[in-house]
Amino acid sequence: MILYKRNAKGEPIGWEIVDKDNTIEVSYGIVGGNCHTEVLEKKLVKADEYLSRIKAKRKEGYKEVSELKDNAPETFTDRISLINYYRPKKMVVQNSLKAWLLAARPKTLTAASVPVMTGSVMAWDDCAPSPISWFPVILCFLFAFVMQIDANFINDYFDFKHGNDDETRLGPKRACAEGWVTSRAMIVAIALTTALACLIGLPLIYYEVLKCW
Repeated sequence: MILYKRNAKGEPIGWEIVDKDNTIEVSYGIVGGNCHTEVLEKKLVKADEYLSRIKAKRKEGYKEVSELKDNAPETFTDRISLINYYRPKKMVVQNSLKAWLLAARPKTLTAASVPVMTGSVMAWDDCAPSPISWFPVILCFLFAFVMQIDANFINDYFDFKHGNDDETRLGPKRACAEGWVTSRAMIVAIALTTALACLIGLPLIYYEVLKCW
């Protein structure tokens, strides 16, 4: 089924859902251009996922061609015929290793490492002429990396739940919104990364008491 509506700019947006043997494919994008495709494995979603998605889109104002009431229907219909659904050669399998790697957003780890590097240099200078202990430095780096990934997961999940990551969003794609990671799996991942960050951070209390690395 294909549904349409106009965005805030007045551009027609196409949304399609296809029920296949083992998967459900959801595609959306501006009419006449490329679109994003989400592949859902049926064994990982609810039995009524197909109908519930259509119902949700209709609540958002999406309609079939026969239901459209447009100021310039002939133009709108002409542009509908130009839809070019672009499907990537390599799909991201839901909850796969690649999906989690994309959800973690490795590029953001650079930002997490800069404060730790700055603090390590200051600790080195403060402890001089005594040598610095590298164990707490490594712990700080690990803690920063895990917390950054945790923050990325939280941002991904709640933006998806609040409807912020829709077809009008600009920037990198988000895992939950694209269907790469299920909401339930993301909640578990948030809990695990938060717990892991706590475990990594606890030994640092010992070094804080010593006041010098």
